[in-house]
Amino acid sequence: MEESEVSRIFSNSDFGFWKITVLQPLLDHDGNIVVDKKGKPIPDKEKTDTEIIPFTYPGGIEGFMDAEVKPYAPNAWVDKKKIQIGYELSFTKYFYKHVTLRTMDDIVSDLRNMEAKTEGILSTIVEEANE
Repeated sequence: MEESEVSRIFSNSDFGFWKITVLQPLLDHDGNIVVDKKGKPIPDKEKTDTEIIPFTYPGGIEGFMDAEVKPYAPNAWVDKKKIQIGYELSFTKYFYKHVTLRTMDDIVSDLRNMEAKTEGILSTIVEEANE
């Protein structure tokens, strides 16, 4: 088996991901973390979020949290009971070929050329309608 434009070779881990639930603590009116009777932080339901992390992310879930979440929400944590594993095969992701779009100048130029070519036709139609 060898790779080509229509054939690529991947590892199973290239398609795998973790879906995690990120929680942040509920704060009281003084900005202190609200804890339950056991001293564990109570999550703020309005700040609950989910993230999709590829198996290939450097450092895995912890690496993702350190790099992508903790800088913005230092007290956040992962609900380990809700971690899910999934796989996704996205043909677009692996086989998409970029197509360069025409510039606005090219489009405007083409429109002006079409307008110039059709102006005579429109005049003829209008004249025939008035006769």
